[in-house]
Amino acid sequence: MNEHRKIKKSLVIVASLLFGLSCFESAAHAQRQIFAANYNTNAITVYPRTADGNVPPANTFFTQAGNCSTTGDCPHGLALLDSARELFVVGNISASVTVYDSLTGGQKRKIQGNSTQLCRPIAVAVDKKNEEIFVTNDFCNSVTVYSLNANGDAPPLRVIKGDSTSDITGLSKPAGVAVDVTNNELFIVNYGLTFPSITTFDRTASGNVRPKRTIAGPQTGLNLPQGFALDWIHGEIIVASSAFSSPDAGAIQAFHLTDVGDVAPIRTLTGPHTKLCNPMDVTFDAVNDQVIVPNLAYGGGTCAPSVTTYARLANGDSAPLRTVTGALTNLTNPIATAVTTITRGFLAGTGWIDSRAGAYRPDPTLTGRAHFNFHATARSAARAPSGEAEFTFRSAGFEFKSTAYESLVVDGAKAQLKGVGTINGKGTYQFLISLIDGRLPGGNRVDKFRLRITDGSTLVYDNAYPGEGEQAIRGLIMVLKNPPNDFGERRSDDD
Repeated sequence: MNEHRKIKKSLVIVASLLFGLSCFESAAHAQRQIFAANYNTNAITVYPRTADGNVPPANTFFTQAGNCSTTGDCPHGLALLDSARELFVVGNISASVTVYDSLTGGQKRKIQGNSTQLCRPIAVAVDKKNEEIFVTNDFCNSVTVYSLNANGDAPPLRVIKGDSTSDITGLSKPAGVAVDVTNNELFIVNYGLTFPSITTFDRTASGNVRPKRTIAGPQTGLNLPQGFALDWIHGEIIVASSAFSSPDAGAIQAFHLTDVGDVAPIRTLTGPHTKLCNPMDVTFDAVNDQVIVPNLAYGGGTCAPSVTTYARLANGDSAPLRTVTGALTNLTNPIATAVTTITRGFLAGTGWIDSRAGAYRPDPTLTGRAHFNFHATARSAARAPSGEAEFTFRSAGFEFKSTAYESLVVDGAKAQLKGVGTINGKGTYQFLISLIDGRLPGGNRVDKFRLRITDGSTLVYDNAYPGEGEQAIRGLIMVLKNPPNDFGERRSDDD
């Protein structure tokens, strides 16, 4: 009974904090969006994240008038920096990286010129933490790195490239690029016509350097791989094997982040029911545990250009959850995608879970009640969220406290909060809180909670281990929105 009163008191404190935000504009019900780069028409088309079927885009803007040609722009790679409302677009033929306002489509700055060393660029990755952008260059077998705010004929900060007498980089037609800021690693997918591979470098690598790890060989099944996504939550690389000029072909393959050598993929999604058709990119939607794929349809087969969405764990000949395709969509050879994250809103919760065996990795045998208490507010997309998060697992003498939030994503009934914190007052650990608000559509009337804590690539705690997903809470309420007259208590069956 005393424990119930303690949690109720915590909830009242959280409620008072939230009621004090009467002038705050909540974004919990705003619609996230998918951006698609259409190579042939110089068009960026935008759709609601849940779009399905033959639907017109919600917005369209053009990187250049007219169609792609030898003098055109031909957008190839995309990256979003939601905190600055910026969309980065790689111009493949124009050898450029242009930054647009992701809401209006207005141009903000453009990297282009001889000093940039851009050479048929394909993809771009944004490293917000270190304020850098990474670009792969197909024709020069190189990776060029620039300041986040670079503009004009700006020389790169660093270049990974072999020299005139030798090349130990392993770069071979580099296409996809991604940065793992937690482990300070740079991942490159090479579509090399005879030797496709995935190479990993230190984030700050420069010059003619050997990769730390390489995935390559016949067992990998890589077939002209292009874009890919890093899933740092589950420790996976998810790759689009485009089978570029083959009709009605292609695959989505998953590997472990730490795989080395000639290894078979964990999963391979391929077959007629998948509707894959020369897939060129992969975007990972961490909140919904889904992957989004643009299908170029370049092999002369019977399939049409499309954007398909799958469950992350989809395997074999599995059908997509949603397919955007048809004349109304204005998709013409879609080659890259990106998905927005809503970074304004708030969430709060207090209660407890039964920590299961395996959750606490230093001693997987420990079980027992674990308490959580958190609140987070993101007042604008340009600032990191504020608030506090605490988690106590007494059986392990384990107390986690946040020290800084990095991002807040709200999507319908689901939310994710990411940041860093301490364990028993020491260290710097990364955490991810995943939530489901049972009151909202799609929440199925059950509040759920997941906490994942890592020390670099080492898992410390995850109450979803080994992969069950968010766990139903015991206690009181979890909040994802801020209606002034809708903060009510709801008891669980265990009260």
